[in-house]
Amino acid sequence: MSGMLAFFTGCFAQESNINRYNNVGEKEGYWIIESSTSRFECHYKNGKYHGLMKMFNGNGELFSLGFYEEGLETGVFYYFDKGKLSFLQKDFRHNITPILSKYNYPYHNICYHIGFHPNGVTSDEGHVLWNESSISDDAYDYGEWKYYDENGILIRTEYYK
Repeated sequence: MSGMLAFFTGCFAQESNINRYNNVGEKEGYWIIESSTSRFECHYKNGKYHGLMKMFNGNGELFSLGFYEEGLETGVFYYFDKGKLSFLQKDFRHNITPILSKYNYPYHNICYHIGFHPNGVTSDEGHVLWNESSISDDAYDYGEWKYYDENGILIRTEYYK
């Protein structure tokens, strides 16, 4: 019985370590943020994203997965649709001098985007500019983009400024 008590005590102890703040009021450690349409799981260090981030849709299906380091995206971020890889983003960089879009709007971040057809073959690839989130309405296609058919054959190339 003492083993069972230790198990339950451990479960409750873990639960109390979720959504905590450090001694200066910054988010720290493992956080779960839920709404009726999504669930966001991430780690914070000194109030900044740091470590694994997972986002789920309202049905509990994994939508995105990636890593942060000191508040910045790092490595590869994966995005899913109905359990299949929809696109990925990598090579994240912060622009000290913002890149201006053709509308003269400054963008401070850039990454490389690769999209996939439902059969897993690359559908498109190119750079994305953004300020808050690379998948938000504020993201902007930039530079050379290549588009492929379901067999992976290049069908067109476009250039965005």
